[in-house]
Amino acid sequence: MITALRGTAGDLRGFVKVTRDVTERRQAEDEIRRLNKDLEERVARRTAELQATNHELAAQLAALKMAELKFRALIEAAPDGIVVVNQEGRIVLVNTQLEKLFGYSRDELLGQPVETLVPARFRGRHPEHRAGFDLYALRKDGTEFPVEISLSPLETEEGILVSSAIRDITERKRAEQKFRGLLEAAPDAWLS
Repeated sequence: MITALRGTAGDLRGFVKVTRDVTERRQAEDEIRRLNKDLEERVARRTAELQATNHELAAQLAALKMAELKFRALIEAAPDGIVVVNQEGRIVLVNTQLEKLFGYSRDELLGQPVETLVPARFRGRHPEHRAGFDLYALRKDGTEFPVEISLSPLETEEGILVSSAIRDITERKRAEQKFRGLLEAAPDAWLS
């Protein structure tokens, strides 16, 4: 650094020269620039990785949503009433057929114990002891009706769920009774 020295009248009297070694400062500045560039590159790489991960997660989420929609469409298309119950015996899913069959809305059933759909006279019996008995269900209006039930366990992340397909067999029972009545009333014996 060179600075002019002037007298009181402004006349040039000489120069003062100060020399300072700035090598370390320049090296430090170069190192800072190199570190900044390295950091920017790492940030750019990580950002690209995160964006790729986000795209992958978005694709997986879309696939899950599509699978859920297909699952719900299958459940809704089932001709039987479908009810899914969690490990605590609480209803977690029903289809439209079940709503029609029992007279409850979905909101009235979700979270309720499955026994809501079972007549009081059967509630105390353990499910294994129900085998061999005619099964009956209970509508919202209190009427009972004969049913056929198919149970299927479902393994999920939340634990085992049980899916039940419930079919109203009232017409079948009427037809069986009518057939029995005809057989008993027939004058000739039937051999089968």
